[in-house]
Amino acid sequence: MQLITGAAEADWIDIALEFSARVIGTVPGGYEAYLRIFHPGVAITVTSMEGTGFTAVSWGAVAQATGATVHPAMQWTSIIGNC
Repeated sequence: MQLITGAAEADWIDIALEFSARVIGTVPGGYEAYLRIFHPGVAITVTSMEGTGFTAVSWGAVAQATGATVHPAMQWTSIIGNC
């Protein structure tokens, strides 16, 4: 491994990106496949005066609780419903 102190080696990324809301606006095109990682959801539990608890939950669990359908293009705002 070699320490690189400049950003010139990454210039190709900036050149390859397109102005788009699609994947190619974030990651350069040309790859066979892309992986989407969903951030964890958070369940908040309020226990009267004792405090509040936070638990990480999957998008699938949130979708099941709200009746939403899980699919590769799902968006957080569409699965949380009226929570």
